[in-house]
Amino acid sequence: MKHNEQQIKQLEKQITGDLFPLIENPKLRAFEVEFSFSTIKNKVLNQLSYELEKIIGSTWCNSQGFLITDYGGELNSDTVTELWANSQNKYKDVLTIRENNNWDNKPQNIADFGNRRFKKIFQGNLESRKFDRAIVERKCKSQAIVIDNKPYLAIAISSPINYPIDLATLKLEKPSIELIGLEVKDRSKTNWTIGKIVEVTGVCNDENKSRLLSMTKTSKQSDWIQNSKLNTEIVKIKTYKGNILEYAISGLIPVIGYNQISNFGLNQYEISKYQRISPEKRRMLISKLMKDQRIRNLIKNPINSNNSDSFFNAESIGYNGMVLFGQGHIGHISNNISELKKYGFFKVNKKFSTEPVKISILNGILSLDSISSFTKALKSEINSFGFNLEIISENRCDANNYSNLERAIIKSIENKPDLIISILPDRYNSAEGGTSELYQSTKHLTINKGVMNQVVSKNTTRDFRFKISNIALSILAKVGNIPWVLSEELKFCDMILGVDISREKKENYKGTRNELGVPRWYSPNGDLLNYKLPRSSIDGERINKSIIREITPAEEFSVKNILLHADGKRPFQEKEDFLQRGHELGGKILVVEIIKSPPFRIYRFGENGIEDPQKGDGIKISDNEAIIISTLPKHSTGTPNPLHIRCSKNISIEDAILSVLQLTDLHYSSQQQPRCPVTTHDAHQISNLLRMNVRPPNDEGLLPWWL
Repeated sequence: MKHNEQQIKQLEKQITGDLFPLIENPKLRAFEVEFSFSTIKNKVLNQLSYELEKIIGSTWCNSQGFLITDYGGELNSDTVTELWANSQNKYKDVLTIRENNNWDNKPQNIADFGNRRFKKIFQGNLESRKFDRAIVERKCKSQAIVIDNKPYLAIAISSPINYPIDLATLKLEKPSIELIGLEVKDRSKTNWTIGKIVEVTGVCNDENKSRLLSMTKTSKQSDWIQNSKLNTEIVKIKTYKGNILEYAISGLIPVIGYNQISNFGLNQYEISKYQRISPEKRRMLISKLMKDQRIRNLIKNPINSNNSDSFFNAESIGYNGMVLFGQGHIGHISNNISELKKYGFFKVNKKFSTEPVKISILNGILSLDSISSFTKALKSEINSFGFNLEIISENRCDANNYSNLERAIIKSIENKPDLIISILPDRYNSAEGGTSELYQSTKHLTINKGVMNQVVSKNTTRDFRFKISNIALSILAKVGNIPWVLSEELKFCDMILGVDISREKKENYKGTRNELGVPRWYSPNGDLLNYKLPRSSIDGERINKSIIREITPAEEFSVKNILLHADGKRPFQEKEDFLQRGHELGGKILVVEIIKSPPFRIYRFGENGIEDPQKGDGIKISDNEAIIISTLPKHSTGTPNPLHIRCSKNISIEDAILSVLQLTDLHYSSQQQPRCPVTTHDAHQISNLLRMNVRPPNDEGLLPWWL
């Protein structure tokens, strides 16, 4: 990516990342595998590479249909014979493995081999710390990347929690631990997570033990089943591939996420503080890694903006953080609250230009006697934005009792409020980090009746000083007011669309139940135009042609350039179908994938050494791929998590990046600016709400009920 003189000056504060040039190995060779069938399967080649490492040593990897290796010896028919003998018919379709003497060593091959070599060399932890019985480990994950036709190794450091206590022991100690929804690992294979517990099917009586033993393949699991007590539960686990496995909980250990730390009696503050790794600490860990001579023989020091033109910053992309408020005033997004109070909203719902916003309060906590301080502060804050607030009713109930909750909400709706504020217990989020049944029930009972809902926790009603502005802003946005839009329209598109899919295994475990997240349409300046709930069902992960056509009707979208923001990696054929639909409409659909799992982190070198990057810093991987910093870290002790952006060939990567940066500025209900743009933020959570039958009565509309 080329920069002018001013942009180069801005890049003098070096941008860098955990991206390491690979040292080329001149001894690499490529082998071809001949199968008895015509299609080469990547899965088989991956398995073959691991098997060959066991049989003859050296490093082997699958890369672009070849087996790449630094093995210096010869392969003969005995090697294939041994593969057949050891594989229980897994490699029966392998006929020959022979060297390709005409092979041209490409950067992708070097990168793939370097990645496999790194994984063989480094298999432990960089460091770890014990918190009671939990151990937080510093793990490394590597990925092969090619930039400007040069091979690199990307390294990401994470801090997972290891809790090496089996669930049977844990249930004896903490009977209140909820098994359903818990992520688990196999005790004998603790380096990978199996999936989530979806059902408790029984206990370890003699009949069930015999059944489990007949299905178990490892001796350790057999021993744990044999030694299980009679009251040890047996559970079904839904794997991430959609399969169902059955285990005795004595053979499982829990996977502890951030929202579950306190449930296990652990110090959430201390653990989360340790898990956050500052840029300086990350580079210290990388330095520790580089002390291994084998690693130094594999990779060079990480690249930076002084030795690579691939890095960029906000200015070189064209992002400036300016948005448009009321009275035609343009100001910076970082000053949004003060600017709104001074200049007003960009667009006010006509209803509230003359009428107050009518609110019903649903107090779902019987022990919470007074919320007058909270409501007084809320009225004052909404007033400071140029609106009036009228509380027309207040109903109390025990929100944990569904029938009481239902009656209280019906009573609240009778007063015809514009919005209901639901005050729920502090832990209205579920243990696995999603929304609880209580939250879902509250949303269902209000939104399905066409009434907007704002959930507030008990703690917030007492400690609202730093939250009240965002609560007020969220309420005003939910009832149809637009606080601000982009100061300049995105010039390369006529409309913007965001999509996602949520999926869940059906109760009978046969197939999946899927929902398309709310397709949301925005104008080029980010003003919400419409949401549209599709009526067609989704089969599998892919959004099929019929639904693509349904959400892009020709009478509205003909001869237009449509910018599509898709949450996560999308199937190849789905992207092709979106592109084809653009042609059908006589325009274009510009596909941008927004992936939340980046392969590495990005930082800056400043006057005080390594420091946090700035919004807009990033690196261009190719003409259709980049890593970008879309928001600053929530905590001063952590490092911001970038986004991985990929785009179709009919839009430049620079425009794709700009669209993501601009649209992250349009969140109206978050204290901390989220990482994803408004088009895909919380897309999966929205899909979950739909899947749980939380949906407004109208399939289309302008009120952002998902906020």
